Amino acid sequence: MLRARGVVWLTAAWLAAAWSCTGQETTAEIVVNLRTDLVPTEEFDRVTLALFSKDGIDTGQRQSIVVDTESFIPGRRLTELQGIAPGDYLLEVQLDDESADRPVSKRPVLVTVSESVSVTVPITRSCLNILCEPQLDGEEPRLTACLGGRCVDARCTLEENASCEERATCDASKNTATGNEDCPVTSACAVSECILGSCWARPRDPEDGGACDADREWCAPEVGCFDVGTSPSTNPASTSCDDGVQNGDEVGIDCGGTCADCPAPPAPRCDDGIRNGGEIGVDCGGTCAACAISPVVALACRDGARSGEETGVDCGGSCTPCPGSDDYPIDIDFDCGAQDDIPAHECLALLALFANTQGPEWNTTDGWLTPTSMCTWHGVTCSDGAVETVTFADNNLVGALPRELGNLSEVTELVVTNSALSGSIPPELSLLGQLRHLEFSSTALTGNIPAEFGQLGQLEVLHLHANSLTGSIPPELGTLPNLNSLRLNSNRLSGSIPSELGSLSQLTDLFLYDNQLSGAIPEELGNLTNLRNLNLHRNQLSGSIPPELGNLSDLRLLHIARNRLTGSIPPELGGLLRISQIWLHENELSGAIPAELGSFPALSLLLLYDNQLTGPIPAALGNLSNLRALYLNENQLTGAIPAQLANLSALTTLWLHSNLLEGEVPSSLASLGATQVRLSSNACLWATDCGTLVSWLNSRDPAWQSNNAGPSCTLPPEACP
Repeated sequence: MLRARGVVWLTAAWLAAAWSCTGQETTAEIVVNLRTDLVPTEEFDRVTLALFSKDGIDTGQRQSIVVDTESFIPGRRLTELQGIAPGDYLLEVQLDDESADRPVSKRPVLVTVSESVSVTVPITRSCLNILCEPQLDGEEPRLTACLGGRCVDARCTLEENASCEERATCDASKNTATGNEDCPVTSACAVSECILGSCWARPRDPEDGGACDADREWCAPEVGCFDVGTSPSTNPASTSCDDGVQNGDEVGIDCGGTCADCPAPPAPRCDDGIRNGGEIGVDCGGTCAACAISPVVALACRDGARSGEETGVDCGGSCTPCPGSDDYPIDIDFDCGAQDDIPAHECLALLALFANTQGPEWNTTDGWLTPTSMCTWHGVTCSDGAVETVTFADNNLVGALPRELGNLSEVTELVVTNSALSGSIPPELSLLGQLRHLEFSSTALTGNIPAEFGQLGQLEVLHLHANSLTGSIPPELGTLPNLNSLRLNSNRLSGSIPSELGSLSQLTDLFLYDNQLSGAIPEELGNLTNLRNLNLHRNQLSGSIPPELGNLSDLRLLHIARNRLTGSIPPELGGLLRISQIWLHENELSGAIPAELGSFPALSLLLLYDNQLTGPIPAALGNLSNLRALYLNENQLTGAIPAQLANLSALTTLWLHSNLLEGEVPSSLASLGATQVRLSSNACLWATDCGTLVSWLNSRDPAWQSNNAGPSCTLPPEACP
């Protein structure tokens, strides 16, 4: 990436609504500002904005801004959203690392646009591994955004700081030029400061000493200085020959360069899961068995010469139509036979993509159809005389993907995002035997996921989310030995989750949420020992939670809310040693809350509300030292509130309302810093501490006692009036 210095202010304001000369309200213009302690162009290089109604309906207002050192000036206007009618909106601001093809952080902001609103969106590095579900329903705003490592109200901004958490983790009055004593940093190149009660980090000013070399380095606050364009994972100084990563001067994983020589590759075989030798697909074609799908064009159409009935090099006749011919989609004057950057059939595949997706209307067409090298065309890179990557983000591709893309036989990355593609995914893409990253996200594709994708033996990333795909998830995807990220969420997929997905031994992320999937959660998912994120929420899944999920010892996120799950919560989930967030709400779960849920040292969110859970609240939940939000409301829990909950020193939200709880409210709860507390609509709760505790309860939930619903609720004489 490019270099940048300092903590960034991307000034975010919403301008006043426009009024006509007659006084009638029309529309507002939105100017977006952002403050972040992430380092631009080193840790993120793109900012994406999307505007939704408060109910989650997409307004169609989307923008994506590439970060560079010239445009990324502190205080400079980032972008404008125009023609916005007054009302309540949810603005999503996402930071992306496009060079690594990954989202860095997303922050939703709930804003009311009337005459004039100014909003500066804060995004902190301490929120990188925190997920706060974007949920806006309910009587009160729920914890939907992250700030300083904790989930906060989505209205929390630098302007609306009253909507931020009242319990601060630091004191802003202690901010000095050399840092804040409440916010320790681990690197000498960084300085801490307290903003909105949360700790931020910024690079140290050179005049203060200890700063990175401004001409060639940047500061990663947790680690130290790194060369521009490198990161803690790629910097040669941090590499070793046994870290399981190809870095430094290695030519393979932990081999080559200053490490031991890499072993010679094995001889090609028809069962090695690799397209090699004379194969035209993975383990098929050539001397192997025939491929399930034939090549897009015959071998005679890939020989780099004009032959037979061809009217151009590798085109015309029975081959791909030649550019400029009567049956070509658009008028293009480009001779693939006259260039020698890449094979003619690969050139024709690129032109087919351009012609079928309204290339002249793309946002960026730099280099396309010009005499410059095809390997410098926007979105295209090459290696060893062949196309290596084809990537288009927010480039306004409109139309169908051409089957000729299956001719890019050496391509390793094929990505199109945030475009208006139509039609289905060509199954011919299964011929791309070297493909490691395949992504079509937010593109409006329809149809089924090709089962032939099970032939992509080198595939590591398959992202097809935010489309309109239908049909079932192909079981063949479970045969991809190297797949580490599978994102099929936000489609219209139906049927069951294939048990074959439990064979994806390298999988770390499985996102299938926001579909119409039904049936049980396969117990085989418990075999995914490398899984870190499992998100299946907002489907129609039924049956019980498999106890085998407790085998996922590296899992950080378990999100299976808003389904139709029944049965009890398995005590085996106590095996989730690194779990950070558990979302089981809005199902039909019954039985008692297992005491094993109190054994998670890193758990920050536990959401069990709106189920049919019974029995007492386990006292063991008081052991969750990092818990920030506990939602047990809208169940049938009985007994007293455990005094051990007062041990939850990090707690900000405690919702126990709409249960059958009874007895004295422990006076020790008043020591909690929680600002959102609800105890109303229970059987019979009362207090004997009429001073501190009652004052604390009344300030958070004035109706905490008035809605006691038990038929035999008789308060003892010592109860506060």
